[in-house]
Parts: sequence; C-alpha cells; structure tokens
Amino acid sequence: MKYAHSRTDPATRQLLPKDQWHALSDHLYGTAEKAERFAGYFQSGSIGKILGYSHDYGKNSSDFQTRLEGSSQRVDHKTAGALLVHKKYPFPYGLIMAYAVYGHHRGLPNYISYGNRIGLEEILRTNEFAVIDNEQPVLPELSTASQLSRSSNPGLSISLWIRMLYSALIDADYTDTANFYQDDTSMHKKTPSIKELDALFQSKLAELLDKPLVNQVSEARRYVLQSCLQAAIGPKGIYILEAPTGSGKTFASLAFALKHALQHEMRRIIVALPFTSITEQTADIFRGVFGHDAVLEHHSNVAYRQDQEMEFDPKQFASENWSASLIVTTNVQLFESLFSSKPSKARKLHHLAGSVIILDEAQALPSGLLLPSLAALKCLCADYGVTVLLCTATQPALKPEWIDHAAITKIIENPMKLYNKLKRVNVSVIGKKSDSDLIELLMSHQRVMCIVNSRKKAQRLFRHMPETEGVFHLSALMCPEHRSRKLKTIKNMPKDRRCIVIATSLVEASVDLDFPVLYREIAGIESINQAAGRCNREGELESGEVYLFEFPDSLAKPSWFSDKAKLSKLVLRNHPDPLNPEAVRSYFELFFDFERTRLDRYNILQELNEGAAQCSFQFQDITRKFKFIKEETTSVVIPYDSYAIEQLRQAQQSLFPGTFGRRLQRYTVSLHPKEVEQLQRMGRLGTIANTMYYLSSPEGEVSEHIGDIYGDEIGLYLQKDGDNVFGITLHVSGDYALFTRPEMKGERVSYDVMTPSAARGVLEAILWKPAIKWVVDRITVLNPIEFESIRRNEVGSKVPPRIVSAAMGGASVDLHQYPSEDRQQRSSLVLRNVAYIIDAHFEMNSDVIGETDTPEKFYNMFLRRARRGQCFHHPYLGCREFAARFELIEDDAQRPVSHYAHIHEMDLGWMLKDIEYKEQRSKDKLVYAVQPQFFRSTMRQGIIEVPREVFI
Repeated sequence: MKYAHSRTDPATRQLLPKDQWHALSDHLYGTAEKAERFAGYFQSGSIGKILGYSHDYGKNSSDFQTRLEGSSQRVDHKTAGALLVHKKYPFPYGLIMAYAVYGHHRGLPNYISYGNRIGLEEILRTNEFAVIDNEQPVLPELSTASQLSRSSNPGLSISLWIRMLYSALIDADYTDTANFYQDDTSMHKKTPSIKELDALFQSKLAELLDKPLVNQVSEARRYVLQSCLQAAIGPKGIYILEAPTGSGKTFASLAFALKHALQHEMRRIIVALPFTSITEQTADIFRGVFGHDAVLEHHSNVAYRQDQEMEFDPKQFASENWSASLIVTTNVQLFESLFSSKPSKARKLHHLAGSVIILDEAQALPSGLLLPSLAALKCLCADYGVTVLLCTATQPALKPEWIDHAAITKIIENPMKLYNKLKRVNVSVIGKKSDSDLIELLMSHQRVMCIVNSRKKAQRLFRHMPETEGVFHLSALMCPEHRSRKLKTIKNMPKDRRCIVIATSLVEASVDLDFPVLYREIAGIESINQAAGRCNREGELESGEVYLFEFPDSLAKPSWFSDKAKLSKLVLRNHPDPLNPEAVRSYFELFFDFERTRLDRYNILQELNEGAAQCSFQFQDITRKFKFIKEETTSVVIPYDSYAIEQLRQAQQSLFPGTFGRRLQRYTVSLHPKEVEQLQRMGRLGTIANTMYYLSSPEGEVSEHIGDIYGDEIGLYLQKDGDNVFGITLHVSGDYALFTRPEMKGERVSYDVMTPSAARGVLEAILWKPAIKWVVDRITVLNPIEFESIRRNEVGSKVPPRIVSAAMGGASVDLHQYPSEDRQQRSSLVLRNVAYIIDAHFEMNSDVIGETDTPEKFYNMFLRRARRGQCFHHPYLGCREFAARFELIEDDAQRPVSHYAHIHEMDLGWMLKDIEYKEQRSKDKLVYAVQPQFFRSTMRQGIIEVPREVFI
C-alpha cells in the first residue's frame, strides 16, 4: 500500500505504525470528491475531480515512500502529476490543470523561464511522463467545462479560471489532510447559513424601519434602507449605492445583500473594506446582530516561512478558506488573492463563486491597480455568479469602458437630493497650524475630534497635550480589542465632560462617533467626507463645524495623503464645500485625469491578454506587481489580556499553532518591516513555530509584562520622541568608483561598496546648507561587485602650506609643480559599473538655523534640484575623476532590485563611516582635530544599514 502522509506520536515524535498512516488512495479520493464539489459551483466539477486524483500521483514513487519513513532526501512529487494531466487531456485543459497540479505546494508557476526561475513550459518540454512503480493512473473523463464570457480581457478571464481551479484543489487538499491529522473538532464549527443569518437580521431590520422620523437625518436613513431592499430583488450584476456619510449604508447594504442572496440562492456575503481598522469595527457591529461566531473577520494571514517543500506542513492550516456565510475582510485580502499565485491567499478564491460582494468605500481602490481590479470584479459577475455592490459616500467618476461596459444599477437615483437632506456641517479651511497652535485650538473645546494622516503625528500630538484627563488617542498601533474598549469608553463619556480624541483615519468609516467639532488634516476629498461623518452625526445640532488644516510639513514629503491633498486644494478653489457631490465629482475627474495613463501602472491586463491564446501566464510576476500595499506588513499578536495570553500559551503547545489565527485576530497589530526589525533587535519579537509572531516580555516570554513598549494610552510605541525626518531616496551610478581604504597607504584600493561618507558627499553636492546635516540611513548595492586594476600617473608631492602662506604674505616663492619631474605610477584597484540607492534624511543644525529656515524649505529645495539634475559641483564616486550620475526616486515602483536580493547576509568587514572634525584650541590658535569613524558593514539582501553608533 502507498501512503500520502505518515503520522507521529505527539509526545515522542516517533513514527506510528503504518496502519495509522494516511493511505494515498484515500487521500486522492477525498481530495477529488471535495475539489469536484468546490469547482462545481462554477461549472468546473469535472476538472476539479481530475485535479484531486492527479495532484499527488508522484507520491507513488519509492523515494517518496522512503521519505515518509524518515529519509531526509528531498522528493519532487508534483512534476509527475503535471506531466500526467498535460499528456492525457487536450489543450488548453491539460495545460490549465498542469498549472494547478505543479503549483499545489509552492504556488502557481510562471510559464516562461528566466534567470534561475524554471517555468512550466520548460518543465513540460524537458520531461517525459512515465508510469511510476507500475501504478497505472486512473483518471475520469473530461466533461464539458465552464464556458467563460466573451470579454475585452480574455487573459484575465482564463487566468482567473486557472486560479479558481487551483483554489478548489488547494482547499480540498488542505481540508482532506487536516481532517486526517486533526482531532480537534472545534476547528470545524458550523456557521449560520444565509437563511439563518436573515432570520437573525429581521429583528434589527424591524428596529431600523420602525425608528421614529425625528429629523431629516432619520428620514434619509429610512429612504436609503428602503431603496436597498427594493433594489435587492433585481438580477445579479453590479450595483452602486451612492449615499453621504451618516446615511446608514452599513446596515442598508447588508439588508440588500441578505435579501438578494436569498432571492438568488447565493452562498455567502463578503464585505470588503479599505483599512484593517474599519474591518474590525464593521465586524464588531455585525457581531452585535448575529453573534460572535457568525462573523468571520479576516484581514491578515498569519506569517510563516515555508523553508522547503514538504509532503505535509501543519503551517498550511494557518491559511484562511472563507468557509463562513458572512465574511468581513479588507480590500487587500480580496483583490490580492484574485491576483496571487500563493496557496495561502489563493485557497479562499473558489468561495467567491455565488457570493454577494459589498465593496465598501469603493473610492479607496489604488489608482495604479484600478483597471485590473475593476476587470476582475466584472469577470466575477460574468463567470462566477457574483453580485457586486459598490458602496460609497464619494463615488468615483468610473467610466463604462473600465468595467467592460457592464450594466450598472444605481440604487439612489438622486444623490444631490439626499446630500441636501443630510447636510449637517460647515467646512472651513484654517491654513497651516503648528503642533502648539493645534493643541491650543483643541484645548479650547469641550468635545472635539482631531484626525491626522499618520500614526506618528497622532502619537506626537497626544504626548504633547498639556493635560491627559479626558484626552484619548486612537491608532492602528492599538490591537482591535484595545481600540474597541477605548471606543466604548469614548462613546459613554457624559456630554458635559471634556472629551478630546486624537486619531488617524481609522475612525473615518463605520465608527459610530459623534462630535460637535472636528479638525481634519488636509487629505483627499473622500477622506474629508468620511471625517465629516463623525461630526454632528445624528443631526442634533443645527450645524457641526469641520476645520481643515495643514501641518507646516504636511505636503512636503510625497505620499498617498499629500498627493490627494494637493488635488483637494485645487478643488476647494472652485467648490468651497468639499462635501457637495459636484465637488466630489470634480475631484475624481481631476484625479483620474492626472492618473489616466497609470490606471494599470504595471500593464497587468496587457500582459495577461498577450498570453491568452497560448495560456502563457507569468503568475509569480503578476503576484509581485499586484500589491495594494507596497511594503508588506507582518501581524504581531499583542498579549493584551488574559484571553490572548492563554491562547498564545495554548498555541505554543499545539501541533497546529496556525489554527489559533482566527481566535487571536482581534489581538494583532500590523507592523512594517522596519518596525519588526526593531522589535527583533530589542529581543521583543517572539515566534511560535515560525507561524505566529507575538510581542514578548523583556524576558522573552508570553506575559502581560509588556507595559514598557505597549501602553493603554497609545498602544505600541517604537519611535523616538522628537523625530523630525525628511527622507529622500537617490539612485546613483557610474562607470567607475574608488572608495579608498585608508589602511592601504600609498596604493589605492577600493572598499567593496560605497561608503556612507561618499554617499553624504553626493547629497551635499546637490544641496549643502549650514543649517542641515545629511544622515545616510542605508545603501542598497544594485550591481554585481566587480573590480578592475588600473595604473595611473600621479605627482608625488604637493605644494607645502607654508610656501602658500609665504606667497600670500608677499614673499617671492615658486608655487609651480612640475609633473614631468615629479611623476610616479600608482596602481589602483577600482570598482566598475557601479549603481547604488542611497536612503538618507537630514537633521537641522540648531546652532545655525536662520529665521526662515524650516525642514520643509530645505526638503523642497533638494527635491527641486534633484529632479532637475542641479548640483553645486558634479558629484563623484570616491574620487573626482569618477563622475556620478544621479536620479531622484519618488515612487517605490521605480526602485530597482539589488543583484544581491537573494543573498541573506554578506559580511563586508570594517568600513569607514565618516570623518569627524572637531574644533580645538592649541596655543591660542583654533585647530581642527580629525577623527575617523568606522562601523562593521553587513549587507543583507543587498542592503547595508548604516548604524548611528560608530567605533573610533
């Protein structure tokens, strides 16, 4: 008998007898049955069944069976199954199935090979199928498969079909394996069906419809709800709910989805939102109606590293499969999964078939990925029985061709009339405000909210408030459970007591807060609209007051917020009320006009369409390009209370720690790579089987003793107080470079890479001012390190300073140098064909700052000069004869990849960091002491982090 999986004793880790192993025939049958059922929802059950029977055909080999018995030999079992289906079934079905089978462990492959990445085409061309160990494969016949709709994007349609089939196989494989291994039945809790959810919702619906109509706000909300219920009986397709903030869209859209799903016998409702914080808050609202276990909240995959391909990896169970009927998730999870080649993300895709997708805050889709995102929604509706509801307070000016001229049903016919009914605030622009100005304004109000554009600014303002009683801070550096409790405290504050809330944009949607006065840092019109929805929300005042302000450096550094804020300022010139639908429409028309050539920035649709006829798709490349968030974040669990601590301790003892992901979802904080690295350096990042990260105590344990860096008032605090960093990124290259090693004396030998002092020299060549000091943060080495030996003629001496001084005093001296008489040859070991990325910032020199000197002034000055290629003197690479080319990088998409990106670590030894010049008095004379500074240079993935500390 052949086996699919072995089994070990949990206590001794010894192999159990083979009669307790997972028989291969049972696994193939179980996977085929499930994959057929999963794929049947999009009329591809026959292919799903074939995939289930063929995916592990390679496990029949004696090498694989020996591996199950304890051999450490790596065995490739996926190629045999891919060759099998490719040979047996005609094009394109054989190739389509080969993609799924070959990628069922490590991800969908590219079709074309390049570099060291072997593509599926080469695998299929260079290998021949052979029967393994006389085990003749028995596969079902292929019946009529799904017919895809005719679309202007055939490449997207076919590639999405492959992903859907792949998803059905992955989920079937993981589920069947999990059923064999897991004895914990709590992992398979049944969630309510759509019909059961609707029954639970009826009491809430009756409450909403029976609310007394006390003012225009309540009338408008009733109208929106009734309009959604009426539209729900319509056919499947794309709907738009355009209604102002505060009009009750959260429950109105859910009412539409439940009634529509019952009308058309659909399987589930998926609510996708732009930010993690809004996801958490919306899930909380729904739990209040349906109960805790009825709502699946999913906004991040637990992080794990798959170091090698295994026949079974328990960490696979950490991936989410969206098997619930009501799912609240993020746009990142929804859309990146639609374009992902990774099993952990693709596993859930097949559950989209026959679902209602509520895309809340539709205007938040990133412009550079707008066209492929909309094309994917159109494809879901056309081929997978999906209904999409675009739900927004500020509907973008979408063009019909962007969604392949699909019919769109408007639920609200006259948004302007609805806006007039719901107008509850006045908006005023108050210009630039410093921290102290803003704090003074906030302290002058009894109840006020202030929303800023970054977590750092929110923490900074809160820490500088003169009083803390009645002052609250909210940001994404608090775990969801922490924020929920803080929000409850804020909502329950008596109206006659002071309540000042400083928050980030996380409070701008689906948060039921109501303040008479609101301050909003300038941002996009859509953000301003959302913020205004937290002011006079219930219409109890004649009018609330919203004030738009800027920090002095608000628009200095290019960012998502600053770019949109500049457009808002343009719109405000002609439309004083940014909440008016005409202002919103003008804003999006202006925005899309600026972005019209970059709505598919990475040419994803073109690339897919070009490969449609041959089914030639570079799945891994598309995955790298389609990123809503350029810098991937990592979820870190915060042991915030006794429940989180207990769950983490149980996960430490479990064979399947990834299965605790759902339980701990509300205790996670998403951190950027630099923040994760900082926790690692501090020794405060715990890990459980490379599956789950958590914030550890100073002793490295799961404990409540985390108060030194996680507090009740501001959550996780990692940044230094008083930081004032204006960062730049510069691409520098040249034909030759010589970064001289001082220890080599007369012969000139270059370091392997650019030194920080040379990088600072390049920056100072572009902009040098006494009021600023350049600090190099990191250097990325782009090209291979190559040396070349050259010999040059040099003079052997220089004119002595005393001779120069004598000449300046009027003495008759010889100041000439005679190269022909003083020439000598020197060898130099130089670098050739060099290219680097310099990441740096400047700090203000407090001793020489002028009255008009500000960080914003010098930052913009550098940007202008770098964009134009201006410099005080031409920058050079170590020596003046080796000129440098430079280019400003303002978008991470333009950032080249290092040649050494795949190398974990290279020790480059001791390197000169800089030369420190200190003024000293010697015999009543001012002299300078020169002190070299060195640091240990280590390159990781092509990047050298420059430390602040040095060795003299």
